[in-house]
Amino acid sequence: MARVRSVAAVLGLVLATVVGLAAGLVPGRAAAAGHGPRRDDRGYVIRAAAFVDRAPAQRLAERLSRKRYRASVLAVSLADSSIWYLVLVGPYRSAEEARRAAGRLERAESLSTSIARRDILGPPADAGAFAVQRTRAESGGIPELAAGWYRKGYEAQFGVEQPVDLDAAVTAYLKAVELHPRFAEAYNNLGIAYLARGDTAKAIEAFEQAARVRPGYADAHFNLGVALATSGAVAKAVDAYQDALRMRPDFFEAHHNLARTYEDLGDLAHAVEAYEAASRLRADHAEVRYALAVVHLRRGALQQALGEWHRASDLDPEPPRRPETLIAPGQGIGLFRLGTPVVAVRQLLGPPHLVTPATGSRTSTLIYVYRDPDETTYSLALTVDDSSGRVVGIETDLPFYALAQGIGVGAEVGDMEATLGQWDRREVSPHGFVEYGYERLGLRFRVSADGQVEGAAVIIPNPPPRAH
Repeated sequence: MARVRSVAAVLGLVLATVVGLAAGLVPGRAAAAGHGPRRDDRGYVIRAAAFVDRAPAQRLAERLSRKRYRASVLAVSLADSSIWYLVLVGPYRSAEEARRAAGRLERAESLSTSIARRDILGPPADAGAFAVQRTRAESGGIPELAAGWYRKGYEAQFGVEQPVDLDAAVTAYLKAVELHPRFAEAYNNLGIAYLARGDTAKAIEAFEQAARVRPGYADAHFNLGVALATSGAVAKAVDAYQDALRMRPDFFEAHHNLARTYEDLGDLAHAVEAYEAASRLRADHAEVRYALAVVHLRRGALQQALGEWHRASDLDPEPPRRPETLIAPGQGIGLFRLGTPVVAVRQLLGPPHLVTPATGSRTSTLIYVYRDPDETTYSLALTVDDSSGRVVGIETDLPFYALAQGIGVGAEVGDMEATLGQWDRREVSPHGFVEYGYERLGLRFRVSADGQVEGAAVIIPNPPPRAH
């Protein structure tokens, strides 16, 4: 029978033999100016179990995956050089979200769990051999004193049984490479520490040195890409990610970051290719599928976007919010803005499926129709002022779109009212739905008889007359 050990006890003893890029250094989308780093907003995992053998850990992870949990296995090495295999579930955006999920997991699966920050755990078990073991095999051995300084650096960097101390980590790694100049992992983790400290130029130098002393070190090239993107050298970051992928074609994180970088450069065709490559490696990764859907939105390929969004929502019903999916009251929905020339809409989306003139007014409506993999039909309707040729109203029931507060298709009417306050107008339709008008905001919602939002419209705001 496989031995199972308290997960909390195992994690308290993790040492420096787990290496790789901390998850917190995978860059998010670019800020408004430049490509500043952003910690991954899904930074917590559930530690579900720990085993001394990989096979039972893998079996548990597979069983949980079949039940739609995002489960994986991570190998860690302890102070006594033994290796344990952790079964992780997640990631989650916050510790509170992870705790709620852990409670449900414990009740459903009779497991004793705990919560951990993902960026302290290290890379997945199948990312490669452990640092010291691998370097010893490839370089003929690490002097014991250098290995000791490396461990001190890791413990300080990732807060193993002590507070995080990046300055102490940098000092320890510098001592390690002074004693062993070909210590690739020490250079690599030195670069991570520099980047976390904000010393981007020194981080680039450290990653470049790691790549020089060990040709074929994919992690170093990947991390170099992160540092270059952080510095604003986005085109060079593409080269670094591509180098990492030549060395390790199944490097999921490199495909993912390459896709993000192409997207930031506006190279949407290559972004699609890179996201699709990442998705082939991790079909259960909702974040990648949501991102691919957004790239399709930017390309005007709403049918493809709908398919990816549908698959992503099956994996994670809480989508990330990006400008391309936001409803802006009185301004627009996603990429479609009030005042946009209809010519630009046609250039992006192509010819509409239907054009309907409005009776008694000088407007017409362009209607685009889409179907998801379940054959559910959705539409996007843009009302155009015929005299100016500009969009004056937008209505849709596509699931991409929601207010920044999360109010969109599927939301409860009570949540809508709690978020937006009292409506200006409420009308019951002969077709069975109710329209709530927030005319002062330039916003309307269509709500079903059972109280769920079915669609949203953005119009030119119509503030109420001022009292005299």
